[in-house]
Amino acid sequence: MKEAVRDRYATHARQMPDSPDGTPPTLGLGDPVSLANLRPGETVLDLGSGPGRDLLAAAQVVGPHGRAIGVDMTPEMVARARLAAAGAANVSVLQGDLEQLPVHCGAVDVVISNCVINLVPDKRRALVEAYRALRPGGRLAILDTAFDADPGADVRADADSWSCCVAGALVADDYQQTLRSIGFEEVRLRMLDAECGEGACSADGGPTARAVAVTATKPGTPSEGPVMRPAVPADLDGIATLLHEAGLSPSGLRIEDAIVAVEGGHLVGVVAVERLGRSALLRSLAVAGAHRGRGIGTRLVIAALEVARWSGADEVNALTAGETALFEKFGFKVVATKPAGFACATEGSIGADCECAVALRLSFEDADLPLLGKPSQKPLPTFEGNACC
Repeated sequence: MKEAVRDRYATHARQMPDSPDGTPPTLGLGDPVSLANLRPGETVLDLGSGPGRDLLAAAQVVGPHGRAIGVDMTPEMVARARLAAAGAANVSVLQGDLEQLPVHCGAVDVVISNCVINLVPDKRRALVEAYRALRPGGRLAILDTAFDADPGADVRADADSWSCCVAGALVADDYQQTLRSIGFEEVRLRMLDAECGEGACSADGGPTARAVAVTATKPGTPSEGPVMRPAVPADLDGIATLLHEAGLSPSGLRIEDAIVAVEGGHLVGVVAVERLGRSALLRSLAVAGAHRGRGIGTRLVIAALEVARWSGADEVNALTAGETALFEKFGFKVVATKPAGFACATEGSIGADCECAVALRLSFEDADLPLLGKPSQKPLPTFEGNACC
């Protein structure tokens, strides 16, 4: 099913024209941005951001001090959305799977989506990931499709119907119960008089999934201290300043790999995690001098490891020219010393060129990570008992 969906939406990405005014096309049901009641300064995550229409609309509402992050599994859609977002300093687009989001726990204030959850094979997993990505007190606002009753095995097994936003839809009552069982509160599902956009197709006379608006909240209140969130182009100057102060170069750092710590509207820390298939590279860790000793570096490393772990990496690599204690407490093991031609790290920064370096590796198969709040050898979190974040 996932391959069928990817192929269909890759074709849409190549063939759909923009609106005459240059606005990206929509494959969705309506306006999840209005449903979310976004506020200036918020960080919003768009699940299945497609060609970027809702993402750019969200970026306008949250304003220059807010951030809009899109995630899509189809490379062609990611490329198209990045092109549409060129010049939008508060927008970043990540390639990733909604069942394993490439963001850290508690990364965003609001999660939106537009006729996409029904396309995911494991919808509970995708909704768990949405919960994980939200900060305590965060909001879920999605447009989707749902059945009044189960349509039967024949419809569920039809890959074309699934790709057309029909066969993969949840039953409405199950949708609400799934959200509540994950831990969401204030769960509401409302039927709409709407149909999916260009991505939809008919069910050939069979049962038709109805459009629904789904809202919910994650319980709790945000913790105090710096906010950790995915970086966007507007953060580039602040990141460069942090790295320069740490004696590092921002050369080669991709904005979509970076996580920043923000306090009082100022960047006080940064880290990057490059995802390379089943491996990941931890780099470019830096904390502003006046803010060191407050645990910000540790929180940034935790965030980077969460991105690596939950998006599917088996191991994380790092290099250091200084003390290894910061990394060893997370389970990193020394695998080599003085490797030639590598960038390296200190306890306050990762990525500096050095003559003497120690290569470290953390294996998620071998390590137990109490600092992440869960043993890495166990399955991805289910949030039963609200355990994780």
